[in-house]
Amino acid sequence: MKINIIFFITLSLFLANCDKKKKQAVPLTSVIQDTKKSNIVIVTANPEAPTAAPSATVVGSEGVPTNTGNTGVSPAASNATVPPNASVADVQPSVNVSVTPGVTDPFTFDTTNTIPVNITVIDSNGNPVSPCVVTITDPNQNNTILLQQVTVAGGIVTGSITLPATSTNVIIVVTVGSTNTQAANVPLQISVVSNGATIILPITSIGTITIPIPNPVSTAPPIADADGDGIEDSKDAYPNDPTKATRIRFPAEGVNTIAFEDLYPNAGDADLNDYVIQFYNEEDLNARGEIVEVRGAYQHVARGAGYTHRLKLLLPPSVNISFESAITDGTGVPQNTGLASFVPTSTQINDGLVILPNSSTTISSSNVGAGQTYVPGHVAKTKIKFLTPVSRASVGNAPYNIYMNVISTSKDVFFPGRYFNADTTDKFLDANGFPWAIIVPGVWAWPLESQDIRNTSVTGYPKFQTWAASKGTTDKDWYKTVTAGKVFALPAGASSLLAYLNIKSNENAATLSAMLLIIGLAFGLLVRKKIFA
Repeated sequence: MKINIIFFITLSLFLANCDKKKKQAVPLTSVIQDTKKSNIVIVTANPEAPTAAPSATVVGSEGVPTNTGNTGVSPAASNATVPPNASVADVQPSVNVSVTPGVTDPFTFDTTNTIPVNITVIDSNGNPVSPCVVTITDPNQNNTILLQQVTVAGGIVTGSITLPATSTNVIIVVTVGSTNTQAANVPLQISVVSNGATIILPITSIGTITIPIPNPVSTAPPIADADGDGIEDSKDAYPNDPTKATRIRFPAEGVNTIAFEDLYPNAGDADLNDYVIQFYNEEDLNARGEIVEVRGAYQHVARGAGYTHRLKLLLPPSVNISFESAITDGTGVPQNTGLASFVPTSTQINDGLVILPNSSTTISSSNVGAGQTYVPGHVAKTKIKFLTPVSRASVGNAPYNIYMNVISTSKDVFFPGRYFNADTTDKFLDANGFPWAIIVPGVWAWPLESQDIRNTSVTGYPKFQTWAASKGTTDKDWYKTVTAGKVFALPAGASSLLAYLNIKSNENAATLSAMLLIIGLAFGLLVRKKIFA
């Protein structure tokens, strides 16, 4: 009888713990504002229908579209349900979020979307709200956290968010004390009319957030915050560590693929298989959004080239870090590569941190032929601790400034959009506007040797060229349409990088493991009792 009681109490606790993790999606009204033109338009959005695009027209001077939205709701009406002297806990109000739509940077074959965040949280009287917590998540990726920060003096939150180009919207919640506002559904693209033609513009920044309540902090309920960093324990990935608060993973699940061409500065054959890496990154950030630690896992998966290479990472020489690296072969056997834990000097940082050494030693098969069987290459696991936390602007978003060093030619190959010639042309786009490096979401099967991904007669990706020709506006998921027999035949299943258990919260994992262990023991004793009764 006692065993039965233990079993059901433990199971109840486990289910209750799971229930706490559930999130509520609430319809809202948000304000989209062009801060340059001061045009405010109301957009009515529903988190349950994230692909629905708002449509209306607001045209500024000289016919330039400044903003869009559903103009059927006024700013006053959007907050009509908020009574005077109400608190966030009283009404769980919607928030007004300002964004700036516009033309993005030149197309660089990027399959991700990075949006600057320059938020000021204010109340209904225009006064800054601090402290409060701003959280931005991607509902297209199981509500993965993109940003979570406590406002500093002036109600300020700064940084940027990176998400797949296929994502259509983000969700923004402001937490005052222990109470959340409603979830603001912010679209990433907006329909506008310019000179009589309807066009789609992406948002290029996220700005002011207004809570339609005066002095919400003064009535905020207290929070459970064991480490005193301003992030409530239930939202804190490290509730007992004041130096860490938020864990962010890129990609949110699984791995992404980096593919390089190595003939730089000469144009390659565009088969994107000279040096191919699968990877993921995890970040730990403090409550101010500063980066405290970065972990990475990188696996060499193809080498369709005669040249040799190294995978390296370039950080600003001013950062104060420690660097750790451990390398195994594709089966997990440790390799003696000469890499060790150390505190690099600014000169060493400026020379680039080596992630994977000479490519002639890190994979035993080219993995680019039609008849080849896939042979996994070496895996590097790295840890960078920022002994002095750094801002997002200092190091950028994952995978940061990672690059290929071609040992054979002493040339470095970076992603486009980072370095430019005196005439403003991109150093890492060739004469045809094609890159030497590209990131592709997921476990990506690269083209077979010498098969130009742009050539419609041989490509295994028939939508790649239409995506490129549209400068990334159409066929954003081109990598999901694959012609069998024209790409390397990868084995079914996920990357072997994912063989290593990756749990988002060590504390939650420990709790889960303990509960499962108790449940297993109770069940085992119950079965044993029945067998030997």
